[in-house]
Amino acid sequence: MSQAIRGTFDHGDTELRRLAEVLAELLGRTGYDSAYRRGAGMTPHEATDRLTKLCAEAGSR
Repeated sequence: MSQAIRGTFDHGDTELRRLAEVLAELLGRTGYDSAYRRGAGMTPHEATDRLTKLCAEAGSR
C-alpha cells in the first residue's frame, strides 16, 4: 500500500525495507508478493481507506 500512497517503493527507506523483509518471513515469499501486488495496484484513495479501516479495527480490540 505504501507504493500506492507514495507513488513508488522507496528502496532507500531502511524501515520500509526491514518491514518488507519481516512481512516476507511471516507471509512467505509467495504470500508477500501477492499482497504487495494487491497493495501496489490500489489507488492512493483505496490504500488510505484500507489503512483507516485496519486502524479502526485494531483500535476496537
